[in-house]
Amino acid sequence: MRHVYRDAYFTHPHYAQNDLYTGGPRLTWIDSLSAYYPGLLVLAGELDEAVTAHLLYTALWSRYGALPERWDATTGAIHGGLRWWGGRPEFIESTWYLYHATKDPWYLHIGEMALRDIKRRCYTRCGWAGLQDVRTGEQTDRMESFFLGETAKYMYLLFDPDHPLNTIDAPWVFTTEGHPLIIPKANRTSTKQHHNRKGTQMTTVLKVQAEQCPIPPALLPLTVSSTAARSDVFHAASLARLHLMPIGNKPGAPSLDWASDHPSLTMLGPESPTNFTFYPWTLPLNLIPSNGYSTKLSNKPTFDLTFPTTAGTGLEIGTLQKIDGGVLVNSISGLRFGMVLESPAPEEHEYRIYTLGNFALGRDEHIALSRDTLSQINPTDPHFTRMRDVEAMDLIIDVPHPEEPVVEALAYNNTALTDHVFDFSLDIDLDALDATSSPGDMVLDSLPKALFADVHRLAEQLDGLVGVLPDADSIDDALRDAAKQLRSKSSAALPSSSGASPRQKKGLQRFTTPAMLPIGPGAAPLPAAIDSSPDPRSLSTGNLPYTTILIIDSDLCDTSPIPLDLVTTHTILIIRRGG
Repeated sequence: MRHVYRDAYFTHPHYAQNDLYTGGPRLTWIDSLSAYYPGLLVLAGELDEAVTAHLLYTALWSRYGALPERWDATTGAIHGGLRWWGGRPEFIESTWYLYHATKDPWYLHIGEMALRDIKRRCYTRCGWAGLQDVRTGEQTDRMESFFLGETAKYMYLLFDPDHPLNTIDAPWVFTTEGHPLIIPKANRTSTKQHHNRKGTQMTTVLKVQAEQCPIPPALLPLTVSSTAARSDVFHAASLARLHLMPIGNKPGAPSLDWASDHPSLTMLGPESPTNFTFYPWTLPLNLIPSNGYSTKLSNKPTFDLTFPTTAGTGLEIGTLQKIDGGVLVNSISGLRFGMVLESPAPEEHEYRIYTLGNFALGRDEHIALSRDTLSQINPTDPHFTRMRDVEAMDLIIDVPHPEEPVVEALAYNNTALTDHVFDFSLDIDLDALDATSSPGDMVLDSLPKALFADVHRLAEQLDGLVGVLPDADSIDDALRDAAKQLRSKSSAALPSSSGASPRQKKGLQRFTTPAMLPIGPGAAPLPAAIDSSPDPRSLSTGNLPYTTILIIDSDLCDTSPIPLDLVTTHTILIIRRGG
């Protein structure tokens, strides 16, 4: 049924005609026979879907005082002149099933509406006639056998809750002519006899699992009918065009047909402030919610993808070729693809091709385009140019177990210390500086201990002092040596697989995660050396080719460049994404 089902994007859910082989939509009419399907849904346990589907047939009966043989959901009119109602029972039967599944008084008033309309329009001196035209009330000189055999029977059972057929606790069904058929006890279980190799007879009893009907919808506070309080109850009225019918002496839509003898035309029953009538038109005031509301109608998002006509070609015979499971497109010149948003979609914003030109496709049909078909597209068109995807990669990382010791890395963060901490002065004996063999140590010993909390920034500050004093080569050499020592010490503290202890190697876990490379100005592809290196998946843990990683907690937009010695001593640099 997923092929014939039209969801809420078609104003209100209903079922229409589809191609038997492809599942593609073909016709938009519904018939009076399909009014039984809500009752079948009740028997299958699909109670909510049954309630929703039954609303449209109720609205159509409210409009015509019966159900026409065929009604078109697209035009809102009777389809093909099939305007008769021969007393069919399907709508009454579904109403009876739904009432016993929900105990909602809404369905009793639907039965009352149908009973009053049938008595008013179909009763004759010698029986019950069918309607030749549901619009005018013209009768046919004929009474079908199923009217008394089914229609009248279901109507009677609807209003007699104590009838044995409504209270019997036994498996039974109605035949096609409305005769109750109780399933014999002997047929409620199935037995099969098998013989093993030794010839011993074995009997297996297949038990039938009893299905349970879902509980009816819960009532909203201060309401009597859960169906009348639904927020989509007027969606079905909108699809049936009830709001376009006349109210009292006010004219309705000139192109709309309805029952000219409809009781609501004389303003019987509660008056709707905006519509032709509440439906069913027998609905009492106490079932209408005082503060009820209707949700907004849904619009199915669609768009067309049209290809331009190629010079010298057009939509020719053989452009579309039917194949197993779909359609083969031999030319896209002038072809229009109709796209529709699936509901529900497996992925968000997923569109499906539902038409090729004026040809409707089934939900499971596929579109195939050959390489020659795609060659008709301009090769310089960026929307249809095949490009190698070099933006994705698999990132393989060896990570120590949480219980293993992990060396904390020093972060490159130029905001770790406030600026006033770096307001310092150097008090160095120049004579002692010239005599020492390690001038960098002498500079570091003279600095306040608080500065070493951010060694990267301290090294930058020392580099900035180089050349400040004229003719002070010894001081400049000492400053450079001190900055170099700071950076080498911070690099030694960074974690890497090559410097990990044996215990860390034993406790490594390997993770593989997809990663996206940056694009846009300044982005570059991965170096070719990565593709030529051994497959890292074949390497044991702790032996990946890239071992020294520097994590920089900055996007480098507002800081000075990374010191050259850090770049040369680390194979991978991790920085924050800019922007």
